Amino acid sequence: MDWMPLVRSIIVASLSTALVLCLSLVIGVWLYERLTKFKLFIEAICMLPLVLPPTVIGFILIMIFGMNSIVGQTIYTITQYKVPFTFMALIITATIVSFPLMLQSIKNGYLSIPQSVKYASKVDGASPIKSFIFVSIPLMKTSIIIGILLSFARALGEFGATLMFAGIIEGRTETAATHIYLALEQNDLKTATIYSAILMIISAIIITALNIHRMKKT
Repeated sequence: MDWMPLVRSIIVASLSTALVLCLSLVIGVWLYERLTKFKLFIEAICMLPLVLPPTVIGFILIMIFGMNSIVGQTIYTITQYKVPFTFMALIITATIVSFPLMLQSIKNGYLSIPQSVKYASKVDGASPIKSFIFVSIPLMKTSIIIGILLSFARALGEFGATLMFAGIIEGRTETAATHIYLALEQNDLKTATIYSAILMIISAIIITALNIHRMKKT
């Protein structure tokens, strides 16, 4: 039994979750602490991966990072590195599809903080960034943990966009989800069953952890 696709998926999910946490906190400062003129539009763009078909996400990523794009050509000129069908493509895809879940959790946590608390920190002279870091983030701890769990689960099970942008290259871009797909194509029901059971168990553990945190919050 080849366990590398599962290990690779866990590594990708962990790295992408760390990235979306950092991105969501930075964008959260910008969107929710500052008065951004196009706040609703920017937030809508950030949430698009949550509702777009995976094939559309994969196509957009290919158009952005492919060798026919300015971004792709620039990256290749500087680093001699082609992004599509690489480990980096796995991380980018997982980050894009899981980002909305983290941002939504950050938003829910921020909106649950009483306005009096936010106002008090600003009256004391705290800048929007300091207020967000030292006041809002500690009060959003439960929401952040929920966002981490949801983002990790989403990244771990990503399939459609990954298939288009990273492909299924043995030893390089084969993940747990694409490994199941490949096993079914090869009529290897044993491997597909074992991998599916493992992903179901991980998902059940994550859902249980989410419920525990929500119970603690209430």
